[in-house]
Amino acid sequence: MRTAAFAATGLLLVLAPSDGLTRSDWLTPPAPGVAYPAGEADRQWAVLAYDLKQTGRFAAFAPEAYRTEALVGATDRDPLDILLRRTSALLADLRARAATRDLTPEQGELEALWRQASSVAPASQAARRALFDRLLPLRRRIAFANPALDFSELLFIKRELRGVMEHCCDQYYGQQQRSGGGLFALTDPFGPAPALRDLLGGAPVGNGRLAGQPLAFGTRATQGHDGGSVLSPTLSYDGRTIAFAYVEGSGSRRHITHFDHAENGHWDRGFCYHLFAVQADGTGLRQLTDGTFNDIQPCFTPAGRIAFISERRGGYLRCGRLCPTFTLFDMAGDGSGLRCLSFHETNEWSPVVTHDGNLLWTRWDYVDRHGCVAHHPWTTTPDGRNPRPVHGNYSYRPRRADMELDTRPVPGSHLLIATAAPHHGQAFGSLVVVDPRAADDDAMGPVR
Repeated sequence: MRTAAFAATGLLLVLAPSDGLTRSDWLTPPAPGVAYPAGEADRQWAVLAYDLKQTGRFAAFAPEAYRTEALVGATDRDPLDILLRRTSALLADLRARAATRDLTPEQGELEALWRQASSVAPASQAARRALFDRLLPLRRRIAFANPALDFSELLFIKRELRGVMEHCCDQYYGQQQRSGGGLFALTDPFGPAPALRDLLGGAPVGNGRLAGQPLAFGTRATQGHDGGSVLSPTLSYDGRTIAFAYVEGSGSRRHITHFDHAENGHWDRGFCYHLFAVQADGTGLRQLTDGTFNDIQPCFTPAGRIAFISERRGGYLRCGRLCPTFTLFDMAGDGSGLRCLSFHETNEWSPVVTHDGNLLWTRWDYVDRHGCVAHHPWTTTPDGRNPRPVHGNYSYRPRRADMELDTRPVPGSHLLIATAAPHHGQAFGSLVVVDPRAADDDAMGPVR
């Protein structure tokens, strides 16, 4: 069994129905050719109709696009034109891969829809919309034929997307979080009947301050009063262990002012994220870190240690607000032997292991730069030596995304994929591809 891990940061977001963990029609259209659940096709049509009014903006960004088929072009007349063209590009890309199954049936269906669309003018919106609704599940079947989707489970979290403060740093302070969510696996995600599995499910913590207690999450109806929130799940290399961050959501949200940075953080421990680990079958829940510091975004390393982001370095960002700095750390797999790998003076995010065994993470390089730019990928050795940027970071603000977050190596390639996100916002945005070998121009040269 293979498992893929995705956090709700733009790669995949799966939402369960509000009445419980039941199968969702959004996950499984009833049958080929049947429209998506009520409202979803309307939403997709409306989004593409809006995009058609922004053709000038798409043209301006065309030189920066990794695949121009993803844009809206001058020949697109309505949402059906866009979806037909994009689905054709998707089909062609997958058919060029040696491991892709035979897609002749899907190609026949797509060609039939093209023929029908060619005989219906855009003014006949109802007829065009009917074809659009038929195309949506076909596109889904084609996408799920990707040979890279050769795993049987997806690991993901549910959490309230909007915290108290819209900011790249504040979004990860425990005292900003709202109750609700949890840690889940979706079994057979691309099959006819995916099954949702609660990985925590009331299981007690096996050690530490919370020993014997389950991790509570509360409900949206009693927001912020009866439970915590989970963040940043990651899988061990053997797929057997999941590490994640959890905040209890209890105590005071107020900042605690003092000067003993080395021994104490600046929050009530009940409103700090702490790191936990659990087996992939939901057993063996244990607490790895505790205290008055936020510890987030764990990452297993080949040496058996866990890299993560923590406030334990001390310090604050330069804006003058009460925002403690969090930087790169690591520890042994059982939570012992904590080491500060980065003494950088400004915040850092989302470590991951590169193909050559180094650590890749995002660093906010504030010195001699605009305060809202230069949150871009860096690399370092596993013990924190020789930190260096992946690409240049002196760009003017309008010429490159404020942030490149959750950067990950692309399997079988030297390329990286990341989320382009705002400084005053959260870690959601466009997916971008970074080429570390491309010449840097203090703009979008290495980024698409």
